[in-house]
Amino acid sequence: MKNKKLLFASLFIISILFINRTYAQHKLYGMTFLGGTNDDGVLFEYDPVTSTYTKKLDFDSASSSIGGCPGGSLMQASNNKLYGMAALGGTNGGNAGVLFEYNSDTDTYTKKFDFDSIDAQGCCPSGCIPVGSLIQALNNKLYGMTTYGGTNGYGVLFEYDITNNTYTKKLDFDSINTGAYSYGNLMQASNGKLYGMTTYGGANDDGVLFEYDITNNIFTKKLDFVENNTGSWPNGSLIQVNGKLYGMTYAGGANGVGVLFEYDPNTNTYIKKFDFDYTNTGDFPEGSLLQASNNKLYGMTTQGGTNNDGVLFEYDLGTDTYTKKLDFDSASTGKYPRGSLMQTPDGKLYGMTTQGGTNNNGTFFKYDITTNTYTKILNFDGTNGRNPQFTALIEVDTGSYIQNLFANNEIKVYPNPGKDKINVIFNSDNKQETYFEIFSLSGNKIVSYKLKQGKNIFSAKNLSQGIYSYKIIVNKNTIASDKLVIIK
Repeated sequence: MKNKKLLFASLFIISILFINRTYAQHKLYGMTFLGGTNDDGVLFEYDPVTSTYTKKLDFDSASSSIGGCPGGSLMQASNNKLYGMAALGGTNGGNAGVLFEYNSDTDTYTKKFDFDSIDAQGCCPSGCIPVGSLIQALNNKLYGMTTYGGTNGYGVLFEYDITNNTYTKKLDFDSINTGAYSYGNLMQASNGKLYGMTTYGGANDDGVLFEYDITNNIFTKKLDFVENNTGSWPNGSLIQVNGKLYGMTYAGGANGVGVLFEYDPNTNTYIKKFDFDYTNTGDFPEGSLLQASNNKLYGMTTQGGTNNDGVLFEYDLGTDTYTKKLDFDSASTGKYPRGSLMQTPDGKLYGMTTQGGTNNNGTFFKYDITTNTYTKILNFDGTNGRNPQFTALIEVDTGSYIQNLFANNEIKVYPNPGKDKINVIFNSDNKQETYFEIFSLSGNKIVSYKLKQGKNIFSAKNLSQGIYSYKIIVNKNTIASDKLVIIK
């Protein structure tokens, strides 16, 4: 443990003169649902500095050691390895799925767990066919859901301990009381509890929003979705902004094609913020929202817009204003985006479409929120993957990010590992507002502090032991980011 602390300290205490802009060792990783050598999907790497796309792995549902058709996203755990799930394949049969680990340093894939095979009665007690993604909670364990299986056949919520490779089913979804068939992910809010949604089930079979307390294993249904009122059939996940949760539903609302909503876990209050409406705003969103560095939300709809191929949009929580930023148009930009966006420290958004592009197998693109510029990076062609869905890219951090926005910046974040307080020294010729923000490893913003020139002291008493990331943001631009270790 002592050596690990020394390693973290040496990696994360920063005192740098910003002379050149660097984007050190930050690469993007993602997956496609189909394509590759076996047409069971691929795992790929993208280097934004060299604009190089590299296929790293061909999934294979016929192989007992790999699995196939990954529908969710990868995540980077505290051991720096990537974890994900494939919906099919594994030892227990073609319709079960696997949980896997990928070491990006050694390009090594390891299957960690086989979900149950489906028997003649259609049962798989431990869960099967996982479509969503994993998260790492602050207790360092991974949590996820399966879309099917469990005692009732409606999916399960589970825990996976990466230290001893132990899988534990925590909850069987039962449709009416707890919801059914989840396609999204869990998220851990600032109160330490997990929140998620199921696509179906609940009192109206329109899905539920729920809370799960990992300290006492108590599940609480917080909201039954109602088609015309709250929206229905949420396929994505929740995010937290300033203590409140935000999400979207695939259908329902005033126009029957989905809503954007806010949920306050402190007051158990639901507010519908926006109704999607076909041509003007897009319809049927299936992914999740993203809070960008400008504090605005970004997302995509599967259909609608001028070409009925989906849209990319912005939502300003400060003014409750929706703005359509891009109409997808099939061959040029791709169509039917069924996933979510992510943002790199340079402010660019990255995403994928399920179809469209030159080969109608989907596209991989970036979008600049400053200039409103769309750039297609890649047309999926089958060999390099095709039809990514229910997924997003992730950024794998193997070094610190530094950007030369100002000539004379000095930043020091210490102690790291920290315990009760974090010191941030910020000396710069910058006269603009600057913020120090802390995020969970799953990307949820936990706290934001305004920096002053010189030494800043922030309390870390409310942070649980674990690994976080931080960003230093000037005028909505990230000028530095790295990991932050808290020990108790």
